[in-house]
Amino acid sequence: MLPSLLMLVGDKVFWPHKIDAEAARLAEKDRRGGGYFRKSARFSLKHRKAVVIAALLISVPAIYLMYDMESSYDFIAGLPNTDSTRDWDAMGDGFGKGNIMPTYVVVTYPDLIWSDVGLSPEAATELEAYCVELADVPDQNVRNVSGPTRPFGTPINDSYLENLTIDDRATYDYAISNMIGTDNKTVLLTVILQDEPFTTKSIHTIDKIREIDSNSGIFNSTTVVLVGGSTASMTDVSRSVSHDFFTMRIIVIIGIYLVLLLVLGSLIIPLRLILTVLLTVTWTIAATMVVFEFASGIPSCG
Repeated sequence: MLPSLLMLVGDKVFWPHKIDAEAARLAEKDRRGGGYFRKSARFSLKHRKAVVIAALLISVPAIYLMYDMESSYDFIAGLPNTDSTRDWDAMGDGFGKGNIMPTYVVVTYPDLIWSDVGLSPEAATELEAYCVELADVPDQNVRNVSGPTRPFGTPINDSYLENLTIDDRATYDYAISNMIGTDNKTVLLTVILQDEPFTTKSIHTIDKIREIDSNSGIFNSTTVVLVGGSTASMTDVSRSVSHDFFTMRIIVIIGIYLVLLLVLGSLIIPLRLILTVLLTVTWTIAATMVVFEFASGIPSCG
């Protein structure tokens, strides 16, 4: 239908220009040496060695920056300077930035650990040992850990509870019971991080927390330990996106090569075209990092 419409419309499709006027303008441009792209092509052919050397000098650091880049999901760092952002910073400075969106660890035992007399001694010993491991995560990003053995962040024991007044003991018992599930087998631990919940450091902290149970051997094989919360959810999203994006890049590159192979009938030209596009993308990402991450302090987004 398009050729038929062009025949019917004629010169009006180029309105407000006319074909004759455009032809004369292009002829005059050719007489002066052509437009930008023709001049660029002539310059590249005339100075081909210098152009290749300059491209390599730009590509080497650009490729290094791109592969050294670590994607960030910290959308909070990119927020504008508004009242809500300043309020967020004030809450983080006063109560800990991780306190706004805590990380939760759920420990499920195979047998009952809570009764009328309180938490079983075996479970209390394991949970406190686990809380100590959480508080001592190598990157020093854990601000506070609370659980049945430390309901307000400070470890307690039976002798400490015995010396409390009736009202204080009731407060502690109530706080501890709120951390035990209705099945009397599940325990909720709350981990407050030092950094904001979506920074790269916090995401790495979640990985270290998940490694504690498998490496420390505190719990037996029938005890289930799960790490959740906003930071843990973003960690799972980042891992899934990274894996899927890598697979997608391979599939897209292969697909583009096959299409260009059929269209151009060459084995080498498609590779050169794909390499050119990849270098362009690399330069763009590197320039974005230089402008935003290094100059403005805004982390690269994933």
